[in-house]
Amino acid sequence: MTLTAPSPLDATDRRLLLQNEASVAVQAGTYKVAVATEVAGHGVSGARRDASHELTVAGPRFALEAAAVESLYPPPGSSADYRQTMAHLALAEPSLPWQRSADAGSTPWLALVVLSATDLRADPVTGKTWVECEIKDFLAECAAPKDGVLLPTLGPEELPKGVTLCRTVEMSAEVFTDVLPRLGETAKLVFVRRVREDADRAWADGTTGPGKATEHATSVVLSARLPHTAGDYSAHLISLEGMGAHLHGTWPLTHRNTTVRTVKMLSLYSWSFHHDPDAKGSFEDAVKELATRSGNDLLLRLPVPGGSHQDTTAGAAARKRLSAGCVPVAHRLPTGERTVAWYRGPFTPVLPAPPPFTAEKLTCETNALAYEPEHGMFDVSYSSAFALGRFLTLADPALNQALTLLRKDALATVHTAVVQGAARHGPDGPAAREALARARTAPAPSGPGSSPRVARHLRATGSARRDLEALLAARMTRAASAPTPVPALEADGEAAQERADVRAELRAVLRAPQGSALAGFVSHVVDVHAAVIDDSLCARKLLQAVPLDHLVPDPRLLPEESIRLFAVDGTWLSTMVAGAVQMGQATSLDHSVGQHLRRRLLSTFALPKYGMLVRSRVVRDWPALIIEAVDGTLARPVLFSPPRRLAPDLLLAHFTAAPGRIVLRRPAEQPHYGLDGEDTVKLRNLADARHLGQTLHNHDCGGILDLRRTGCATGQPTETLTVLTEDATRKCLNRALRNALSDQGQWYTDEANKNRQELTAAEMGLQLLDTTARLVLSRADDASDLDVSTTEATS
Repeated sequence: MTLTAPSPLDATDRRLLLQNEASVAVQAGTYKVAVATEVAGHGVSGARRDASHELTVAGPRFALEAAAVESLYPPPGSSADYRQTMAHLALAEPSLPWQRSADAGSTPWLALVVLSATDLRADPVTGKTWVECEIKDFLAECAAPKDGVLLPTLGPEELPKGVTLCRTVEMSAEVFTDVLPRLGETAKLVFVRRVREDADRAWADGTTGPGKATEHATSVVLSARLPHTAGDYSAHLISLEGMGAHLHGTWPLTHRNTTVRTVKMLSLYSWSFHHDPDAKGSFEDAVKELATRSGNDLLLRLPVPGGSHQDTTAGAAARKRLSAGCVPVAHRLPTGERTVAWYRGPFTPVLPAPPPFTAEKLTCETNALAYEPEHGMFDVSYSSAFALGRFLTLADPALNQALTLLRKDALATVHTAVVQGAARHGPDGPAAREALARARTAPAPSGPGSSPRVARHLRATGSARRDLEALLAARMTRAASAPTPVPALEADGEAAQERADVRAELRAVLRAPQGSALAGFVSHVVDVHAAVIDDSLCARKLLQAVPLDHLVPDPRLLPEESIRLFAVDGTWLSTMVAGAVQMGQATSLDHSVGQHLRRRLLSTFALPKYGMLVRSRVVRDWPALIIEAVDGTLARPVLFSPPRRLAPDLLLAHFTAAPGRIVLRRPAEQPHYGLDGEDTVKLRNLADARHLGQTLHNHDCGGILDLRRTGCATGQPTETLTVLTEDATRKCLNRALRNALSDQGQWYTDEANKNRQELTAAEMGLQLLDTTARLVLSRADDASDLDVSTTEATS
């Protein structure tokens, strides 16, 4: 049976499917194939010939590689309150639990058993609760067990190549009876989980996903134990192969008419965790703490201090700067003096005012400095952006080389077109000068892709273009045969006038109108080199290149367990681009080429408008945390790019527009299982296919703790739930959930299922899915900022 339901965590792009089991054509083991041939005919006596052949269907038996385990919970080494948690382990191979059997039938051979520190017998030599030994030694021990020791009955099978060691655990017969699942319960605690994900969309920053829908399947093995006593616990994936006859809960436990005192079993995989009833380690606890400690002001700025200075002019100016996201930083003046200045990175809590400069005039950091004469304070925000851009070029050899080659080609082009045309050393000088004069003012072709066609345009639009092309061709031919001699300096006025004419011609080229042919020719040179430069200075890479201390210059802007929202200052990033392209400029020609390049880069810039920083253990402990954001209509997604992790506990997300709602939640492929309260399970829709898996609000199955097993020796409740009983009149988790669903009208009405008294493994797994808390940031109708709401459950 397969249950298909919207994921309880992300119903927009994922679907969660639970299946009772995975089909296995042939279970692992050794098989004998026998063939008998008998020949009979008229006048021929019967002849028979038999043949047989043994074959082995390979599969894990004694150990699992680390890659075989895809996910598990609780996290290894963690410490939290796990009273409501049923530990689970997800295996990368969906069919693995059914590749062997616990009872020579179809019962899964794997069980997840959670054991306390006192449940296992530690090795007297190593002190460990598991023992590593040779597989051949373990098989020999199974073949001839000691009195009072129960070991699995394992048939002969070819040992896997490269695997010689296995791990075993020892426990008392009492622990074995109280903790391990009964044979009928085992099948209810194992199921297949499939996550179907729609095709990844293209992000606004240019990144794309695989572009096709995907499905990922794992097998999930649950433990029925709910830790109650504070202390250390270990979870073991136990092999039940050869143990089926002893999984009926009979007490005392006997084997071959002998009372069993010790049970020794294979542990294929294990990890440990600590249960602390006073700790707050669940996802719900984490997002609640994040919501509380984020405060009421979610904007990325320092809190404004109180005091009598608020009434002064300087105090008012300081409050205004702090509210705009600025922080005071140390600043050294060009004269060497030290002072204090204001600084703000590209992330601002308010929409920034226009800068006090124009991008065309930016040639150094000083041009981007802002000064407040009434308070004697500098603002170094844009100046720092310009300097950071220059450092970015220095740190990127490929970008540095591309800019150098661009300037060399631009210089060669202008030298060819101007010097050879304007200087009267050749017969073509006057004609070329006239051609250049006309080319400077003639319109260039327009429209998409026009720059690469400038050269063809020069050849096809009049005598001036033909003269210029002939001049360039002659120049290139001469350059290929021999270098052009440099004219000797002459002391007469005619040579000085010649040089003045060349300089005037150069200035005229640099001042050529944007739409002219020569300006287009210079743009074409930029376009030729743009591939490497565009890749290095695209918006996505620029945002990634900004150091964290430039984004968040003061740790008080982003305290622990906080969410902060901001707008992205495009001018700050464009100033960074200006600094990057200005690096290494030495001449006015370099500056002109840099301006062409800057304008080209900014024309293709895809910048986010807004963003969010999350600093929390939610980011650290749930690495695949899902962030969803929609606009004010709550209909259009506004995530600019996949969220980026800046540190283990720090996440950065960008948005294409102001979000109306932001949701933080756990990923669909990492759900947890267990109770939804101290003693309850929230029921999920089962009968209505349109809403399958959604939580039935205000409808719970209570009294879960009353379903715990009674200790075989103590007669007291244990920490292990009774999942299923052979006696239909006895209480158990499976039938309690089934009856609660029936009481709410959530049981089947078709003839095939309406009289069924048990939930399948998939149906029970669906009910035990953790009703996950999520953190919702929503914008009120009359507010411009987002507010953190209380966590809410989602299905």
